[in-house]
Amino acid sequence: MIALIMLVLKSKPKPSFVLLFGVLIFSQNIFAAAAKTNIFTELLDAAVQSHPGSTEEFEKLVAAEKFLASKSLFWTPQTQLRFEKGVRGSEAEVSRLGVDLNLMRFGSDVAGYRAARFSKNAQVARRELKQLDLERDVAELIFRYILARSEEGFYKRSLGLKEKALTIAQEKYRRGQTPQQDVLRARLERDQSELSLAERKDNLLELRDQLMILAGRNDFQDLAWPFLDQVNESTGDKAKEGSVEKSLDLKVMEEEAKSARQKYLSSKLGFFPKLDFSTSWAATGLGLSEKGDWQAQLTLTIPLWDQMANYAQSRQYLAEARILEVKLERLERTTKVKNDSLSERLEVSRAAAKRALESLQSMQSLLDDSLKRFEIGRASLNDLFLDENRFLQAETSAQSALANFHRRLVEACHSHNESLLSCR
Repeated sequence: MIALIMLVLKSKPKPSFVLLFGVLIFSQNIFAAAAKTNIFTELLDAAVQSHPGSTEEFEKLVAAEKFLASKSLFWTPQTQLRFEKGVRGSEAEVSRLGVDLNLMRFGSDVAGYRAARFSKNAQVARRELKQLDLERDVAELIFRYILARSEEGFYKRSLGLKEKALTIAQEKYRRGQTPQQDVLRARLERDQSELSLAERKDNLLELRDQLMILAGRNDFQDLAWPFLDQVNESTGDKAKEGSVEKSLDLKVMEEEAKSARQKYLSSKLGFFPKLDFSTSWAATGLGLSEKGDWQAQLTLTIPLWDQMANYAQSRQYLAEARILEVKLERLERTTKVKNDSLSERLEVSRAAAKRALESLQSMQSLLDDSLKRFEIGRASLNDLFLDENRFLQAETSAQSALANFHRRLVEACHSHNESLLSCR
């Protein structure tokens, strides 16, 4: 049973942008309910895991973690060991051990570390968002495949009806009950139906190949609408107020904006002087010797003129931060509006799918009756083909409504930052 509820989940006790919207919650794991659903989830999981985008975001996350680890060591000294040997007549050989330590940089390094931390947080959210985006894209491909196969099935049935109509027309012409034009029209309709079926088969094969490439498997012949049993369960009166944590796309942009602000601050603080301490041990020969000498010095560096390089870089970071903040504000508003209407849109799509299926059943009875009336001479060939066109429209509408309903279910799960493989 589907329940649409509104939850308030606050991950931190600090002011934050709160999204109010309907969230789809399943009382049981809908993906383990039937074999057809298992096929859907297995295919979905295989396609997402093997997609290059998953590996790409993982590697980017590893790189962001290493970069953060590097930035977190800003307080440690830099050390180096050098061996120097003269060339072209010089026999001087010197070994040097150097240690350099920054004593004061007015917080520039700290701001750089914070920028790296926010950037890593953004990459964590971006990786999760990429998984959801891949799930949505793969699910959409699966839905298109199911639509194409349903369409192929209808045109197969349609071709069978056209062939039967042609046989009946030929028999009635032989008995003098219908003009030859009806036979020619019936044959033309049959030929057109064959061409339409060939086009649908070609489209189905193309989608099948795409699924095989993504998932690395071809055992999805029994794939069907995975949530068809949810169509008859009303959700219109089950919404309650509440909110959930920020969506992943908001998290990504928010963390990126924070990172850009810290980069701007770090670059801006580069205008201030810096104080460094350095010491080195130098010994004659290619090896550290007790006869070496220590040298130590303090260096105060005051920036005077760097051809505006630091200013240009800081201004670039500031522009990036402002652009991201404006985009974030728009994204917050867009997400809130969409999610506020999610419950209503889900219910509308469910009701539309239910009505379309009911209409399809009625049209099937009408089409069967029309064929019988044509056979006994109580309906013309035009009447038969008109009824068939109506059935085609009803079939198309039903399948499109089911696809739209499934897309809304996917959107409902993802709006709660949940994978389709674990959404309940």
